[in-house]
Amino acid sequence: MSTRMRQEILDTREVCLAFARSDRSRFERSNRELRARGQVILMGTGASLNACKVSQYAFMKEAGILPHVMPASDVSLLENVADRDTLVILVSQSGASYETKVAVEFLKRHGVTVWGITNIGDSPLALQADETFLMNAGEEVSSATKTYAATLLILYAMAAGGSDAFLRRLAELPRAVEETLAVSESKIAAWAEVLGKRDKFYVLGDRAFGVTAQQGALVVKEKTFLHAEGMSLSEFRHGNIEVVEPGLPIVVVAAADSIGESRMHADHLASIGAEVYWIGDREASSERIPSDRSLVLPGLDDTAMSQITTVLPLMMLAENIAAMKGYDVDGFRHISKVVGQY
Repeated sequence: MSTRMRQEILDTREVCLAFARSDRSRFERSNRELRARGQVILMGTGASLNACKVSQYAFMKEAGILPHVMPASDVSLLENVADRDTLVILVSQSGASYETKVAVEFLKRHGVTVWGITNIGDSPLALQADETFLMNAGEEVSSATKTYAATLLILYAMAAGGSDAFLRRLAELPRAVEETLAVSESKIAAWAEVLGKRDKFYVLGDRAFGVTAQQGALVVKEKTFLHAEGMSLSEFRHGNIEVVEPGLPIVVVAAADSIGESRMHADHLASIGAEVYWIGDREASSERIPSDRSLVLPGLDDTAMSQITTVLPLMMLAENIAAMKGYDVDGFRHISKVVGQY
């Protein structure tokens, strides 16, 4: 049975295509202002916060800026450190969550410039921000999927300033998304049959892909109620690795410049008994990881853009497991997702 979540994952390609038609000059202007600011802070909650963390890589690489990243719920901590030279980029799909409303009101009272990234044009965030960047992703009722991609694209464009190199990478993205969805279909369905019967597993990624692993695990928890822990491969090896026992499932996510060390870590985890699953833009190249547990995605050779493609199989995994278990894939047990006009 088809679900809204499945369709929203598939819609990611259309979101990428539409974004490619965005006004380049707007991102050139925003990039100039970013560079002129004394302090840049990326802020959000849940998937939006993860998007901020992932985008930190692009800001450092493309703009030479190291932005602070913090949860919207911690906004009051800025009382004595934010001033009129501070720029806060506040991300919220709905623009109307409790944390978002509190944050934007606090920041405006303290004279801080706020840029809002949201999917809802008449939300409190959109109406109160000094400048609003709309995701234009269409209505999204399930977990953050296409709006997550839209958020990354906006943040990447800000960091790159709409450069020619960015636009070339952006032009390749819809094809890569389409091919990723196609090659993942059957293998992810098979993985769901196995992983859906376990009570826990880990999702790990090296370097910038550590946060992508966190986002994938977050969606798995939201939809399947399984304990899926996402973190950096390197951090996992410093303490968490002690939980590994024979047969513990671990999904490793890798692409672009994280491939080399990720292969090494994945092979080591398999050597001590973990049941390793590989998602990457090249083969795992390990005899310990069989082909039925290896998913090779179309390569983009770009760490920032690859964050958008590599998270898609994890979203598909969550949808497959939830559907297999007969759960309400498009609803939530305890989360109150705000969905409005878009």
